[in-house]
Amino acid sequence: MRLLIQLQEGIPAMASRAAPPPLPEAVRRLLDDAGATHVRASHPELVGLITAEVPDGAGVGELVARLRALPEVRYAELDSFSTTL
Repeated sequence: MRLLIQLQEGIPAMASRAAPPPLPEAVRRLLDDAGATHVRASHPELVGLITAEVPDGAGVGELVARLRALPEVRYAELDSFSTTL
């Protein structure tokens, strides 16, 4: 399953889609604990928007709720599209 995560304004922009984005530590920890892979900037013009693949059965609902509760995160949701922007 893929997540979309929009960071709050003022969080540093992602350097490139090839390299993992410099995420706030709390966001990175939650994604690592969930086994997230392919964490990257979604689009160079959409600063702070990232996508992450999480395994099925990784407690995605709880993960989204925990991400939304972080002050560094503007929103987090399951991606309804099948491709990255």
